[in-house]
Amino acid sequence: GNIAIKAATDINTDQQTLTATSGAITLSTTTGSITSGTLSAPTAVTGKITLNAATGITTNGTINSGDALSITNSGSVGNIYINNAINNDLSGSNSTPGLRSVSINSGHDLTLGLASVFGNGAINLIAANNFVSDFKNSNGGGVTIQTPGNVVIQAGGSISPVNYQSYGNNSF
Repeated sequence: GNIAIKAATDINTDQQTLTATSGAITLSTTTGSITSGTLSAPTAVTGKITLNAATGITTNGTINSGDALSITNSGSVGNIYINNAINNDLSGSNSTPGLRSVSINSGHDLTLGLASVFGNGAINLIAANNFVSDFKNSNGGGVTIQTPGNVVIQAGGSISPVNYQSYGNNSF
């Protein structure tokens, strides 16, 4: 089934694992922020994951979605921090490239920490202010963005990737 957590203020599922084995996951707050642990909705077609907040989103666990993934921060003061892997390329009946997408849209800054984003469709990373990424960190690792679809990174302010590895069509 589905997992839906909706609140007027903050939602914190850090250090927890939410799994919707045959449905979707939705975390939504109208005035607060979201801090999430691991989220898994691996079923093709129904395995959508949606995070909506007003004052910021931080993901600290791996996100596995079998269908579209949408992370949106509507506030102009809160940031989105992606601190772990996003896997949107799980196999299943909807595994044809291009049918699933990753959309991360921040009303302020968008930061990819030690994250990797693996998609099966378009990957859109959009920040109203700055896009920051640790594409090459001091430990020799960093961010990998990989998909057979298009990759779009867009910012109203600065874009600060140092190095990137990507497959598909890229727009910086």
